[in-house]
Amino acid sequence: MCRYIENNTTDYIRAFQYDGDFMYKGEYYCPKWVEDLVKSNKIYYGAANRPPWEAFVHNDNYEVRINVGDYIYQRIGTNDVIDKTYVMTPQEFNQRFTEV
Repeated sequence: MCRYIENNTTDYIRAFQYDGDFMYKGEYYCPKWVEDLVKSNKIYYGAANRPPWEAFVHNDNYEVRINVGDYIYQRIGTNDVIDKTYVMTPQEFNQRFTEV
């Protein structure tokens, strides 16, 4: 699992950089937590008439588009309780987080 810390804080996250897919030859190659989100339809692909790499994260009452290269991440709280799933561009992500 890729673990990061938010700069100037003690907040940890886990993250995965989306490359346009989560599977190769029918097998998941993303982290297990991302696989679980895909299987539970919290992360899903767009409509059939859209490019196959267009994916979305569903949180509560809203959706966020995941572009190729974006980071999908979750905050790791007290007792490893996981917060919602977020999406951030690589530029923003690299300025805000450091891998640990």
